[in-house]
Amino acid sequence: MSVVVPLVPLLVAASLVSASGLALADLVPALRRNGLLRRLGWAWLLGCAWWGASAFAASHVLHLPLRRGVLLPLALLPIAAALARRLTSAAPERPAKEPLRPFEGILLALLLAFGVFVTLSLLAHGLAIPVSDWDGKMTWVAQARFIRGARSVDAPALRDPAAWITHPQYPVLMPVLQVAAQEIADAPWEDDRFVRALYALFWPAFLLVLHDAAARRAGRLAASAAVLVAAMAPMFAFSQHGGAAGTYSDLPLACFWGGGLLLLTVEGAGLAEGLAAGLLLGAAVLTKNEGLPLAAIALAAAGAGAFAGGRRRAALPALLAAAGVAGASALVLVSWRSAIPPRYDEGQVESYALAVLLHGVATRLPAAARASGRLMADRAEWGLTWIAVPLGLVLGARKLRRREALPLGIAILGALCLYAAAYALSGWPVDTLVFTTWDRLLVQIALPLFALLALALDPRPDSPQRIAASS
Repeated sequence: MSVVVPLVPLLVAASLVSASGLALADLVPALRRNGLLRRLGWAWLLGCAWWGASAFAASHVLHLPLRRGVLLPLALLPIAAALARRLTSAAPERPAKEPLRPFEGILLALLLAFGVFVTLSLLAHGLAIPVSDWDGKMTWVAQARFIRGARSVDAPALRDPAAWITHPQYPVLMPVLQVAAQEIADAPWEDDRFVRALYALFWPAFLLVLHDAAARRAGRLAASAAVLVAAMAPMFAFSQHGGAAGTYSDLPLACFWGGGLLLLTVEGAGLAEGLAAGLLLGAAVLTKNEGLPLAAIALAAAGAGAFAGGRRRAALPALLAAAGVAGASALVLVSWRSAIPPRYDEGQVESYALAVLLHGVATRLPAAARASGRLMADRAEWGLTWIAVPLGLVLGARKLRRREALPLGIAILGALCLYAAAYALSGWPVDTLVFTTWDRLLVQIALPLFALLALALDPRPDSPQRIAASS
């Protein structure tokens, strides 16, 4: 198969998504002050979240067909809003940039070169080889074909109880994004290499967002160190079962909910930051089943961080805005699901009874811990990640007293409790369940975890303003 066939459609679609995302970033004060490179990661996430969620809502709520005449204006709307803002507002003041130290410059250059090389490798591989991972072929690409055929997220195949559809009630933001990109670029139906490249671009976006968020909290040197640890983990880039090389939705989910959390907890977050964070959290809700509880955990963690830091009143507009947008996404998801008969779904949780949960915690979690430890020691998937991360957190434990660490720690702990409860309540054999899910769950918590690692590695001296106890 020729690489040329999907390349031009990919460039068209990726450029439009990025342009929409850059426009959205321009509407958010915390992001528009960044340089172009630091905005690009946020742009990809915001563009995907906006285009996927708005197309989902336009199709289900307004009953508009998923055609170019509908999808193109949705993508152009943020661009028009950003242009209007530019015409009516003064140019943003760029903060004075601290000069790079020689070691920082060398490390950033190496990271950039490595990131470009791996990204181009992922794109080339995606454009050359069709989708071959299990969930991609079984669920996500299949749902996209049903949706594109019907020009609607309410595809008859999903609603027909006689139709054999696997996981018909799974959230479908990523298939909708695939359909939108294919429609705009007039990509062929049968060539699923196109979608692999869209998923691959979440890897550089993940690293760019991590570096920006970590640098705000811990400085450039610690941010670069955290990004280096993340970039060296093969799982994020090269795994076809949860990483950027496949079409599982775990890495997009990680970027949406983790990015939403990091944006919502940025210093001085206001209404615009709250709306953008809500868009990302709403995209998480529409991406995977775990998205809704993870979005709730992110909102609770951000609220707890604001409360503990004495910033309740200042943080309230951002929190309410984020909760409102994420809540609207949840309502759309519930409405969409209500018309789809549940069937052919390998549900992992069989009961939510408290007695079952307590019994599972005592009998299943010890075995799950042993099985997950074996997976984390797999060098082919994780390299030295689970040596470097715990070591960094332990050595820098004193730095984690800073108020910036609190919401990140709460979010990570909340996600781990969610996963533990799912393992305890499941009827699946423990080893099978852990083998098929644990690596992907670790991907989902990656952004707050590596941002926390950057805080622990921050070489700058503590100040009273940075320590929660003195806030």
